[in-house]
This record gives sequence, structure tokens and C-alpha cells, in this order.
Amino acid sequence: MAIILKVWGNLYNKDTNPDGVINVGVAENYLPQKELTEWLNENVKFSPVDLTYGDSLAGGKRLRNNLANLYNTRLSPLTPLDPDNILVSSGVSSVIDQLAWVLADPGDGVLLGKPFYGGFQKDMYARARVKTVAVSLKDVEDPLGVEAVARFEEELLASEKRGTKIRAIILCNPHNPLGRCYTLEALNAYMRLCAKYSIHLISDEIYAFTLYPPTDASSAPPFHSILSIPPLMDPEYIHVAYGASKDFVMNGLRLGFLYTTNPRVKAAYSDIAFFTRPASVAEVMWSTVLENETYLDGYFKKNSALCARGRDIVTAWLEEHNVPYVKNTYAGFFIWIDVRKWLPTGKDSKTGKELTPVEQERKLTMRMVEGGVYLATGEFFGGEEPGYYRLSFANEPDELRLALERLGEALWGQHGNGEVETLVDGVRKVELGGMQLEG
Repeated sequence: MAIILKVWGNLYNKDTNPDGVINVGVAENYLPQKELTEWLNENVKFSPVDLTYGDSLAGGKRLRNNLANLYNTRLSPLTPLDPDNILVSSGVSSVIDQLAWVLADPGDGVLLGKPFYGGFQKDMYARARVKTVAVSLKDVEDPLGVEAVARFEEELLASEKRGTKIRAIILCNPHNPLGRCYTLEALNAYMRLCAKYSIHLISDEIYAFTLYPPTDASSAPPFHSILSIPPLMDPEYIHVAYGASKDFVMNGLRLGFLYTTNPRVKAAYSDIAFFTRPASVAEVMWSTVLENETYLDGYFKKNSALCARGRDIVTAWLEEHNVPYVKNTYAGFFIWIDVRKWLPTGKDSKTGKELTPVEQERKLTMRMVEGGVYLATGEFFGGEEPGYYRLSFANEPDELRLALERLGEALWGQHGNGEVETLVDGVRKVELGGMQLEG
């Protein structure tokens, strides 16, 4: 968090702050924001009822109906979503926080595969004190394929031997930070595993509509919502999270929902839903977009094209400079890159000791920021080893190309030395301190 505050305090602007830091680390899609803002200003209408508590503590009926329709008409669920099974919260982070509180006791664990969205650690541990138990997939050819499932079972058994009761598996599909989708075979295998051990399956589908043509269709599994697949486990143990932050570029409105058919989960979740219910004006804004199918069709199509353009700009640069990366990205708006061979070596200026790999990654991160570009570190995503970064590409082309130029200067040592140990240590303490990561 400390490094993010440093970045936000000096953000790049081509007119007012050209020497500021270009943010290609936080997963925000800037590309459709101007057009969407103009459309919202012209189309959103409020009524007196929007200033009241509304008709439900778990989200207004209007929004829940629209969200059910979104899934029912565009994601082919096996059974149509019932609006009464939708519980709205202030973002998917709130959904995961509340779900952890409902499903597990303090000290219990939830399995997730490396690399993973680092926010899950905070979401599950900060209040519910639920551990994220990381599953190493280092030697698995496809972390999103069926081969990975056996590693989950191994870690489940090992964790329970250590005294950590596993309550659930969480999947991010489409995957953050890999920018790809789970295979159908893998999703089926995860359901079988959950059924075998009577644990829950949480599917975070927040990037469900940010999809674009892969460069190689033969190795690009299509997106399957877990609700579109015949359940190979008790359906009441399947829970889906979705929100407006990514596909609808509304990070700041704080809108997300949980879909569950489990009456006990619904009851417990509803007891605390009041504390994280979004503002009714935010609900109205999302509903207004969802109700206009014609606009939505055009919006999704244009957003996909813009993301594909960003992907192509970045991959062309990576190829030109021989920077390894996860090939064939086609979901989300980021790419997972490998810059291990450019990690700085040497000794710590204060202790005189050789830099550890983690310290090398932190030093490179500070060198990037000093050089005017910010990428999300592999440390935050539970990377198998230091030197991996998530690079978001949802910036305007000229800004994105400048970010890549600055990245190159940082990698090849042409800008800064990264000597900001106190701040780097602070990043670790704020982002990961107090949270428990096993495995």
C-alpha cells in the first residue's frame, strides 16, 4: 500500500505531470472510462426512492433483477439465476470478506493456486482470520489445466496434517494475473475434489466479459462460468462472486455480488450485509447500464477491441526485447511477465549482505517507480520465485508505449538504483503483514 500511495501521489499526466509515474500495475481499465462517463451523465436518472434505504439490505430489487438477467442472457447458466439468491455488496473484496466469515472459523484455510490475486489474502484474513493456503504449481505445465488439481489435493491433505482445516477452494476465472481461462476439464475436476472432501468452491468471475480474440485459438480454452456447467458437487457448495470494477470499469463505485443457492449461507451473509451495502446511487448507475442491451452490446465489443490492442502493443514490445511472458493472453487487461534475468544483484547498502531474491525484486520495483513506471510485483501475487510482474495494458497507446520505454530503462539499469529500503520494507508490512500464507 505504501508504494501505491507513492504512485498515486505522483501520477503521470501528459499535460500537467509528464514526469509522473505511469500506473500499469493496478488493474484499472482506463480505456472506456471517458465514453462511459459521458453516457452515464446523459442517461442516469434518480428518483426520491433512491434516497431511502430501499427495499432490501442485500441490494435493491432492480439491481438484483438486472444482474440475474446479465448472467441468464449472456453466460448460459444451467439453471437461470434467481434474483433472490443474489446478495449485493460494496465490491467483490467485500463479498470474499463476508464469505470467509460465513464459511470458515479463524485459523481455517482456503486453497488457491500460485500465482493468485494477492487481494484474496487481505480479504479473507483481515476480519475473518482465515488463512490463504497457497498451492505451488511451479512444475505444472498449465496452472489452469486439470493437472493442477492433484496438487490441490496434496496440499489439502498436507494442510490438515498441519492442523489447518480446509473449508474451500477459490478460483479466479478468468484468471488474474495470468489473463487466461480455466479448462472445462479442470473446472470439472475441482468440483469433484470439492465433493470428495465436502468443501466449498468459490468462483470469482469478475473478468467474465473482458474477453478478446486469442493469438492462438487452439490453445485458448473459452470462458465457462461455473454456473454453466453441470454440477459435479452439491450446488449449495458453489458460490459465485462478480462485480462492476473490471468489465464495467467502475472500480470507484464499489459494487459486487454473491450468488449462492445455500439457504444457510444466505442467512448468515444477510446478517452482516447491511455493513457493506453499496450506496443506492451506485446501484442506479449500474442498473442503468445493464438495462440498455443495445448500449451494452456495443460497450462490450469496443472494450474487447481496446484490450486486444493493448495486449498486442505490449506483446510486440516483449517479443522485440526478448522478455518472457505468458503467451496467448485473451482475458482481463494484463499480462504476466518474467524479468528474473534483470533482477539487480549486489549487497544491501545498509547491512552489507548480499541481496536475497526477494530484496532484488523489491529493489527493481523501486527502480521502476523512480524511473516513472509502476508494475505489480510477483511478491503480491504469491509468485513461485521473485522476478515476475503483472503488467496492465489498459492505458492509451501513447502512454502505454512510454510506460514500456521506461520499463526498459529500469530493467537495463539506465534509471535509478532502487535504494529505498525503508519504503520497500513498509510495502511488505502493509500489504502482507499480519496475513497468513501457507504452502
